[in-house]
Amino acid sequence: MKNLITLIFTSVSALSFGQNVVYHETGSLLPEIINVQGTIIDISPGYCGTFCIGGVTKVKLDKTISNFYSDSCVYLVTACLSLDVKKNTVINVTATKLTRYDTDCYYRSISNSFDSNGTPFYKLSEEETNKINAIK
Repeated sequence: MKNLITLIFTSVSALSFGQNVVYHETGSLLPEIINVQGTIIDISPGYCGTFCIGGVTKVKLDKTISNFYSDSCVYLVTACLSLDVKKNTVINVTATKLTRYDTDCYYRSISNSFDSNGTPFYKLSEEETNKINAIK
């Protein structure tokens, strides 16, 4: 059974559980790297352990990211976000575009309960996710 599950996870280029994840396409005018300052208003938890599934946080922004990004919220795929992180946590992290070509396990299999209405998702590295994990 474990081999079958491993095969499923490794043979799929990107797998989303729940709502569809919106990836940045080639030629996207949105910034490659963004500074996210805001408050977590919802969390779709992932899992790290025997399996690796990225989670998603929905963050209400304190300030505009750029002229090209006008949404009031950003959707961040997280790398092993602690279950201790709660809504209303204020964060300040650096995120990069999520693409279909990302290879780390938490970007290939994603648990997402949010409909972003077409807004592409960004991702956090383990280092940036750990900045959130450290907030108490």
